Amino acid sequence: MKYPKLVDFIDFISAYSHVSLHDAISDSIVAFSHSSTSMSDSAPQTISAGSTPAGDAESKPESPPRTTAIDKRTSRNWRTYLTYNFMKPFAERLVTPSEVQPAGSPELTPPSGVSSSCIVEHRVVADINVYDITSRHPSTAEVKQKRIFYFCGGGWSGLPTPDHWKMCAHFVQELNRKHGVAVVSLVSYPLAPNTPAPVALPMLQKWYHEVFSIHANEDIIFAGDSSGGNIALALPLHVLHTNLATPCPIGILAISPSVDLRHEHPDLEALSKKDPLLSLDRINVTATGWCGEWSRGDPRVSPTLAELSVLRERNVIVSGVLGEMDVLSPEAEVFVDKLAENRVRGRWLVWERQMHCFPLMFSYKVVPEAVEAVKWIVDELIGFTP
Repeated sequence: MKYPKLVDFIDFISAYSHVSLHDAISDSIVAFSHSSTSMSDSAPQTISAGSTPAGDAESKPESPPRTTAIDKRTSRNWRTYLTYNFMKPFAERLVTPSEVQPAGSPELTPPSGVSSSCIVEHRVVADINVYDITSRHPSTAEVKQKRIFYFCGGGWSGLPTPDHWKMCAHFVQELNRKHGVAVVSLVSYPLAPNTPAPVALPMLQKWYHEVFSIHANEDIIFAGDSSGGNIALALPLHVLHTNLATPCPIGILAISPSVDLRHEHPDLEALSKKDPLLSLDRINVTATGWCGEWSRGDPRVSPTLAELSVLRERNVIVSGVLGEMDVLSPEAEVFVDKLAENRVRGRWLVWERQMHCFPLMFSYKVVPEAVEAVKWIVDELIGFTP
């Protein structure tokens, strides 16, 4: 096939929007088919949150060493640019769930491709459906097993997409190859509007205590993207605030998390016009639906307003990935700064001109930065140690 990467993108759009784009964009594919250079290339920079990057014109006094490091990237491939521009007209269709889910934890059907490459086992823990994804060729390395509880995004109202399943399966395979025995447990948490946060979070707290009892001998990590990243952060924060001695994850990995549901940052409106996937209106609607009777400024749903020092006191690593074309990124960057102020260990991959949850596009190969980000995430997960 002459244009495999862009045809992969056509399949990506069609899978979600149920429309064919082939005729509409074939001329654009021909125009770009012979190009393979990056629109902007630069080496990554690693800086500390709150510090001045090397090369800035203004020099500042050296600050105390920070434990929250920023891995800054600026490159963007032409295929990424083209993909994001094609996506924007279909954004609302891409992020709107096809149906409202009933109350409680939805039961899921893993995609056939994931079931063929990995073993997927379903169980119920404290009324929450959990799907354990393991390798068909597990590592024999004698290391402590890592278990990643993954919370998928979807505006607190949509089911996991095939891309979520593919990424979780990829994590399993890569962690088993590079580290040793690892399991990714996809958590089907209750969804709005029939189970908003005031109902869902008490259910998840019960689930939290149960899984830490069951898996006491494993290194537990919480991870998630978007609204799922919100839960991966908010749930342990609330539990630790209630009782600092409670068992907790050794680390949290958040991809484009929603961290401040008030959405009052002054940069959101301007960035909303550039974001190829999300809009300010959309994130306000989903935040209101999830919060229910709670205030959107309640720290139980807005992690940036929680007491973050509990993470340092329990030595929890908090790392993540941000794309700076994401309308949620200004609030997330404030959250990262607060982690640094509270001296919470972690690393954040911050990539200019990348959209919300861009690592999820890794399997289509149309966004090279997504492939690189997923490699970065795997290495970060391997580095999570008590």
